[in-house]
Amino acid sequence: MGFAQLLPYISTLTVFIPFLYCFSALKRKDKFIIPLFALLCVSILTSAIAEYYIQVGRQTSLFLNLYTFVEFIGISFVYAALLPHWKKGIFAAMGLFIAFFVADSYWIEDINVIQDYPLVVESVIVIVYCITYFFHSLKDVGHDYSLIRDGKFWVNIAFISYFIY
Repeated sequence: MGFAQLLPYISTLTVFIPFLYCFSALKRKDKFIIPLFALLCVSILTSAIAEYYIQVGRQTSLFLNLYTFVEFIGISFVYAALLPHWKKGIFAAMGLFIAFFVADSYWIEDINVIQDYPLVVESVIVIVYCITYFFHSLKDVGHDYSLIRDGKFWVNIAFISYFIY
């Protein structure tokens, strides 16, 4: 089995690394951990089901389009917990994305093929969430605080890295 055949399995297994971190962080009861943990659970489940669909030769387009929808909602809840004073704006963005996703699926792109526009809109909105969190975290920390030791900072780095590429 070559590297190209191993890559889907490696991709699925990389989700378990933050999952294990979240599992231990749930004990601390930080508000952003619960939606992040739920998002990771959905991501693991989606990866496993998509891999199964690929192995049996079924189409995954509808499934992955619906995952994009659920992924954006989950990420929005993570940032609503990270940025409580921006919660109304985040929920407004969620509402606009839901309306856009439905309109796109009905009038522009077929839901049964991989949709491009929701992915682009999701990426732009999540990048805005990330940049907003960076400004918020830099504004609220003192000189003796290390952002590098803050798990929220690294979660934000992971999101921005994922959605930029």
